[in-house]
Amino acid sequence: MSTPRFFLILSIAICLLSCDKKNPSSVDSDVSIVASEKSATEAVKVVVHESSTTTNIEVVADEEEIETDESSSINEVEHKTDEEVMQTSSTQEPAKSGSTRLVTKDTRSDFTVAKEEQQKDEPATSTEILSKSKESTSVDVIEKEEVKEPRSEPIKPEEQEKKEEENQTTDTKAVVKNLHDQWQSLLQKHVSAIGVVNYKGLKSEESTLDTYLFDLSDHVPGSSDISKKAKAFWINAYNAYTVKLILDHYPVNSIRDISGGEPWDKKWIKLGAKTYSLNNIEHDILRPMWKDARIHFAVNCAAKSCPPLGNNAFTASNTNRLLEELTKRFINHAGSNTISSSSLVLSKIFEWYKTDFGDLAGFIDKYTTVEIPSDVKITYQDYDWSLNGR
Repeated sequence: MSTPRFFLILSIAICLLSCDKKNPSSVDSDVSIVASEKSATEAVKVVVHESSTTTNIEVVADEEEIETDESSSINEVEHKTDEEVMQTSSTQEPAKSGSTRLVTKDTRSDFTVAKEEQQKDEPATSTEILSKSKESTSVDVIEKEEVKEPRSEPIKPEEQEKKEEENQTTDTKAVVKNLHDQWQSLLQKHVSAIGVVNYKGLKSEESTLDTYLFDLSDHVPGSSDISKKAKAFWINAYNAYTVKLILDHYPVNSIRDISGGEPWDKKWIKLGAKTYSLNNIEHDILRPMWKDARIHFAVNCAAKSCPPLGNNAFTASNTNRLLEELTKRFINHAGSNTISSSSLVLSKIFEWYKTDFGDLAGFIDKYTTVEIPSDVKITYQDYDWSLNGR
């Protein structure tokens, strides 16, 4: 109950008591008013008796009771509120910034806790803002400085692909050229256009040939590689090692004077991790892998009746052209074959490897201007194993 209302009710009670003696009949009415007022406020209970002395005592008692009740009620509410606050703060999640915070009891003082809570809610100070601003500014400056660094123009995807293809092509050509360049040089210097070999001249540059053969050993194609590059590799390897065989026994009149007349069966050619014979290269690699009969006019056995050694090294780009040229040259060479529409007198090579040529008359017809009938008579010449050079 508020203080003004308390004093108002008290004044009314005193007034009624003072009027008790003068007009007893009005007392009951006034008491009813007071009781009604007190009941509405639910704060003070006043019992008016006919005796003024008793009334005064009870009024005073009521005043004390009111004060006691008010104090007790306030203390009770404060005590209950403290308990509820502590219970709530122990289970409640921390309040978000800007909300009313509940301070829990802990080892820190209330002032310390309140100050920490206040610091959390307070906005950043000007010093902190300035510090963060400086950090942000420094990062921006670094980024700007990085942007200012000179950078090359970005390459378009199609230009990059074209450049990679050019580099790959250049590298491939370089490998092929480097691999067979020394052999090409030796052939150009020591083999004539018609295939006569200067073994004496080659002997003076045998170290160059050895270097080339060593390089071949480091570039052996895979066992399943049937590319033109691999085909060129094995043809060059066969011819270069045949020349090396002659140089190792030079001077010699015939290749058949070496290894008991069967030099092609001897395994002495070291290529990569394997050791081959000349027959291994021709009959186990070249013939079965490519099944190309023209190969017989590209590999040379160092004999006069053998197809002449060409004076150009094979490469991936010229293999097919050289095979055509060498085949045509050998078939139309008068010393190797005699061709007419009535008969064919051919090299023993066509007899030894007849299965490779299939329709022999038809094969010869493709490389000569003479009309060759399918039922033409075919015979074979004797083979001269004399050395194909000097």
